[in-house]
Parts: sequence; structure tokens; C-alpha cells
Amino acid sequence: MEVINAAFSLVSYEFPNVNMQGEYRPTTETLSINFSTNGEYDAEQGLFNLIFSTQISGKNTNPYISVLCKAKYKFNSPIAFEEIPDYFYTNSIAILFPYVRAYISLLTTQANQRAVILPTYNLSSLASQLQKNTRV
Repeated sequence: MEVINAAFSLVSYEFPNVNMQGEYRPTTETLSINFSTNGEYDAEQGLFNLIFSTQISGKNTNPYISVLCKAKYKFNSPIAFEEIPDYFYTNSIAILFPYVRAYISLLTTQANQRAVILPTYNLSSLASQLQKNTRV
């Protein structure tokens, strides 16, 4: 069995769609946080575009904050989609999440709202969703 060296790096990330509505009142409600992922892979160039969506809402309410983050990863050498190792899906999310977390904290404090500081999460369960929702 051939071992594939699938080293990759984060090339860039951006927040093309951010929506913040209303005011967060932490004393009266608990936040609900939802994440979703999908991706696009260009095998010829070895580029993987990760789309990471975060929605934060109060109990039984519309989202208070919606943040869409797009990240671009590049493999050291192009590989076939089927050869992308499972650890890539887990690690690409883990690498990106601190940026999303910091952005949400900054966004809420700069908007003169009560800061939303997300805890650290184990997002490894999103890896299978990302793998399933990736187009080539």
C-alpha cells in the first residue's frame, strides 16, 4: 500500500456574509449554536475550498448572528479527491475554527453588544459532513 504525503496549508480565509440582528441578552436566554460545512475540491490544482457556516440564536428564535467563512487550503502536490485523507477534513475545520471564534467575539464587542465568546469545541463530528458535502 502506497503512503500518500498529503501535507496541506491554509492559504486564505474570508467572511463574505455576516448578519447580526437584534440584541443578545445572556441573562434571560441560552444560546443555540449550529455549524454546517461543505467544500469544493479542484484536483488539478490541489485546492480545497471550505465553507464553514455558524449560526447563533436564542432559544426558539431566529439567528442572532450568522457568519459564513470561506477558507482556501492547498495541498503540497495535487492529489485525487479519493486520496484526500480523513484527517484533512477534521484538521481543516479545527484550523479554521479559532478564526471564526475570534471574529464573532470581535464582531459583537465592536458592535457595542454584549460579547459572544464561543467556547472551544471538538468539531470532529463535522468532518463526515464536510466529506459528504464536498463537490469535485
